[in-house]
Amino acid sequence: MKKKFYFEDEDSENAHSEEFFKDQMKSEGITEMKVLEAVPTTYETSDFVYCKESQECVEKIDCRKNCDCYSPTDTEKCISEGIYCEFGEEVILKL
Repeated sequence: MKKKFYFEDEDSENAHSEEFFKDQMKSEGITEMKVLEAVPTTYETSDFVYCKESQECVEKIDCRKNCDCYSPTDTEKCISEGIYCEFGEEVILKL
């Protein structure tokens, strides 16, 4: 997960890149937005996983089940499955 990802709030089901939120701010006519960092964690404690194919953090329960890019391997782990993440600190993104 090279890029930083952020959740819009604690009810978010996906984390998005900073570029995603900057585009959202432009369309809403605002110059800053409070978001939560998506921070790396372990499989056991995480509710989210970074998908290398979609380049988004998605709910772990949806990985493989509702994913168009699911590619099973011999270990039953999706080859697109990457780093696990969780809600981090609140930050303010600015244009």
